[in-house]
Amino acid sequence: MWITTIVLAGGTFALGMVLRGRRVPGVLTWLGLISYSVYLVHHPLLKYLNALAGDLRSLTPTGRAAAALGYLVALLTLSWLTYRFVEAPAQALGRRISRRRSSSPPPAGRDIPVPG
Repeated sequence: MWITTIVLAGGTFALGMVLRGRRVPGVLTWLGLISYSVYLVHHPLLKYLNALAGDLRSLTPTGRAAAALGYLVALLTLSWLTYRFVEAPAQALGRRISRRRSSSPPPAGRDIPVPG
């Protein structure tokens, strides 16, 4: 199984290298932007869907398609909201803190002498 994983990872990397000069569609860029939020939100949302709808295998094909579409819309909406109101502000705060720390002089008494 790990050989398959390594081959697929290598193939994905190779494809990325071949296509590196091309413009990425906006939808894919947006999905990449919210991908961490999708990762965090998808499992709890799926648990909620199962609790709400019960056993999805008992639904008709039309019902399953509707549940899948509703799940996808809810997932992307919640992921975007999570990115917009949690992840992006936290990243901005981290950048501000990092800039302050890099622009301020080191505290007195903390200088480590360099041998030489």
